Amino acid sequence: MNEATKRLNAEYREWLNVEDKKLRPLFDEMTNDLNHWKNPFTCVVPVDKFADYCAAALFYTGSELVKVLHTVATNGFGKDKVFAKCAGYYGGPAAG
Repeated sequence: MNEATKRLNAEYREWLNVEDKKLRPLFDEMTNDLNHWKNPFTCVVPVDKFADYCAAALFYTGSELVKVLHTVATNGFGKDKVFAKCAGYYGGPAAG
C-alpha cells in the first residue's frame, strides 16, 4: 500500500470515529429496546433534532427515518416531537 493510500485510509478511519462518537448515542437511544440493531424500528424524537437522528439511522442502517406523525407541544409544556419509523438494516437498501 502506498503512502497516499495509507493517509487516505487513516483520514477515513478518523472520520468514521468522529461520526460514531457523535451519532452512536442517538442511534442507541432509538434502538434501545430492539432485539437486534439491524431490525426495523420506530421512535419518538424532538422535531429540532430530527435531522441528527435521521443521520444516525442512515449511518448505521443505510435507511432514513420517515416521519409518521408530528406532535405539537401545547401551553408551553414539553417540546414538539416526531414519531418516526426506520426500515432498519434488514429492511433497507444495505441488505441488498
